[in-house]
Amino acid sequence: MLSNLAVESHDTVKNKLQSLYEIEKLQKEIERAKFREQELQDKNEQLNVSLNGMTKKTEDLTDENAKLREELQHNKPLPTLAPRPITGLTNLGNTCYFNSMLQGLNQATVLFQLLSSLFDKSTKVQEHVISSPTPGGKELVVKIPKKPRLFAEAMYQFYQDVDSKGNDHYCLQPLRLLSLIGQKNHRFLGRSQQDSHEAFRCLLDGLRMEEIDAVKFEIYKRFGTTEEEQRRFPKKLCPEDKTLLRGYLRKATKITTMLDKVFGGVLVNTIVCHRCHDTPQTYEPFLDLSLPITKDNYLISSLKAAFASAKKSILKDDAALQKHLEDHQCKHKPLSKGIDSSLSEFTALDELDDDNKFICQKCTAQLQKKSGKDDDYALCNVSKSLVIDQLPKVLILHFKRFYLEPVVRKDNEHVSFSKVLDMAPYCTTECIEKPGMNALYTLFAVVVHSGTLHGGHYTAFVNKSDGSENKEWYYISDSHVSKCHNGFKDVERCQAYMLFYEQN
Repeated sequence: MLSNLAVESHDTVKNKLQSLYEIEKLQKEIERAKFREQELQDKNEQLNVSLNGMTKKTEDLTDENAKLREELQHNKPLPTLAPRPITGLTNLGNTCYFNSMLQGLNQATVLFQLLSSLFDKSTKVQEHVISSPTPGGKELVVKIPKKPRLFAEAMYQFYQDVDSKGNDHYCLQPLRLLSLIGQKNHRFLGRSQQDSHEAFRCLLDGLRMEEIDAVKFEIYKRFGTTEEEQRRFPKKLCPEDKTLLRGYLRKATKITTMLDKVFGGVLVNTIVCHRCHDTPQTYEPFLDLSLPITKDNYLISSLKAAFASAKKSILKDDAALQKHLEDHQCKHKPLSKGIDSSLSEFTALDELDDDNKFICQKCTAQLQKKSGKDDDYALCNVSKSLVIDQLPKVLILHFKRFYLEPVVRKDNEHVSFSKVLDMAPYCTTECIEKPGMNALYTLFAVVVHSGTLHGGHYTAFVNKSDGSENKEWYYISDSHVSKCHNGFKDVERCQAYMLFYEQN
């Protein structure tokens, strides 16, 4: 009997503990619900204030970041800045690849302006608005501190060093920036020769990703957790909060960062199916464009053949698609060999047939409906075009000179380029017709690779204004800086690897 009482007592205690646990769990859920309700109320109040404030004049805005965001809207010109100083950079052991591209970035006044605003003493935080991952949901306003931002701080410090110490006879050592890209990609840790364009992309990616990571950190903070904590204790958040958190994190990867405001553009990829005439489009952001180097009259002949074939085979009965292709052909008229022909080939109509057939989603859906098999796919002949839908403020063009297949080699072909570049022929009609759009760009820096793939050297040409309308070109080879006595004639003879253009 005692044993029965003990069992009953044990069961009673167990039931009470279970009840207490359920009550405590329920209380936590109630507290969490109250917190979310209060947060929604706060957001509603903020939204109402924002909506009421939209009707007020912009002079009521005192936040410097808000003013900067307004100035940096695409197609709105930024105020003209004083020319950047020019200085040599010490070669720290086969680091000419790094020094040359850094000379181009030194002259990117728009990037310098944004970094100066970010680290201004009056600027305390940087703000991003993350759209809701659910229909009808609320936006998330995320404020991120300006520190720690290692890449941004190092880049800003480099600009400050150039301003305070830089001149034609003084050399800087960009050790901090070089160390950071080495930590991000170990190939840059050693003292072997590397690719200047890859170092440029690594630096830009570091600047961009640390801003996205800072936004993600603040989003985790809003949900009372961290990324590390979510990996170790994935059940800390309830399923609803976890789904919402993941949605906001996905949205955070698509924010417009400081780098996007300077170098960010958008390509539109259009596919025309020869069978069903479906025209799906995808939009691809870019920070620079890698262009092919055209050979003789190959581009002109291939363009003519592609247009003739496409018009004859697929578009004779479809007026809309016929006009689409005619517009494309009109914009991409045959041009002389050089940067224009490289851009024309980059945006030229491409025929995918035979072994390169494309899986058309519309034709596949019709085929699967007819056959009843989910593993049936429709391979179709298609035409593909790639054009620019949004232009950046600073346009970086990279020429594909180095090849690893079928053999390791360098293309030494000379590519002609001009001081002023018109990008209108390579853009969509919608892009060109935007109010205030300017498709003209002015060259301000060139990265040059001379020599062979195994024994080459990187240098740079940069353009500097003397304060008047006269602009002078300088040749920079690591620590050596000299004026180009023949002006742009010295520049246009070089074997260009990267071109830096700024929107007029």
